[in-house]
Amino acid sequence: MRKYLLNCDSLQIGDVICTREDAPVSHTIRKALSCEYSHVMIYVAHSSCVHADGDGVHSINTQRVIFDDPSDVIVLRHKLAENMAPEELENICAYPRSKVGTEYSVSDAIKAGIYAKSKLKPIVDSKYQYCSRLVAESFGHAGIDVSAEPSLCTPADIQKHPDFKKIDGAVREATPEELEFAADKSRDTISKQTKITNEIIKASQKILGKNVQTFEDIYRELVASPANDEKIESLIQGSGYLTIWADDVLKCPYRYFKTNYPNDAVIKNLNPDGLRLELSMAEKDLERFNIQRLNLFALNNRFPRKVFEQQINLYQTLVSLALQRQELFRWLLKENGSLNG
Repeated sequence: MRKYLLNCDSLQIGDVICTREDAPVSHTIRKALSCEYSHVMIYVAHSSCVHADGDGVHSINTQRVIFDDPSDVIVLRHKLAENMAPEELENICAYPRSKVGTEYSVSDAIKAGIYAKSKLKPIVDSKYQYCSRLVAESFGHAGIDVSAEPSLCTPADIQKHPDFKKIDGAVREATPEELEFAADKSRDTISKQTKITNEIIKASQKILGKNVQTFEDIYRELVASPANDEKIESLIQGSGYLTIWADDVLKCPYRYFKTNYPNDAVIKNLNPDGLRLELSMAEKDLERFNIQRLNLFALNNRFPRKVFEQQINLYQTLVSLALQRQELFRWLLKENGSLNG
């Protein structure tokens, strides 16, 4: 039986992925809102998107999302995004990344549906998220209005917005190897990170209060209440969060070490386009991790906390790994004769 996945070669960051399922909740949402798709996500990097579902706001690897029918997913692109520079597109993606860990609100999603039908504006607790609110607020924070009321935006509002157009060629048939990868839960580092992040947020709420929804909220609360610094430091230390990066190093050593070349089968199968993609991802990770490191360094200078030092050390490790990947793939491209200089 044929299965399908997103064709990442046709996608760009900032695209909106709309999906549906053959499940009662999906059918109910589509019928209530008179739309074809019940869920929306935002594409933030190659093979990666951020969305809000029952597990809260988290990222997923799109190569692990398999569809039974190609019509079960479409990709939309805002007309302004077509000519945006990479840094402008990153502005759209910065907001959903900052909300990772935020709890999902079923009641807010229901209120949005009621508002869509009645236009009676309810009071919403906007510290929580649901799928289309996250997308609308992401564009809003980048200066692009996709909803008159972003906090009450529905999936239908996104799908019916005149400034979004459907991208052709966004879905393709999955190969047997891709299906095998998608089914291999042992290599799903992102799901592991989501689980650990949610555990940290929930445990932190017991110490710092229910207003904590993200790591940024933890930092804010620790600035105000340094007495809880050691408790949170110990919590994060024991969670496994600080060593999640090791999973990728162990499972994908070809992305980090020259010693695997030229014997590694994965490297042999990477053509110049694949090598350039790996280099691009390493460079984007390097920039993003370094910004986080510098922001935490500045925060710790003003408000010295053990948690901030702990996070600085983590991001310094991530920066080093990104530099290592950058150096490796530049070298491989030169070996391949596809990189000048």
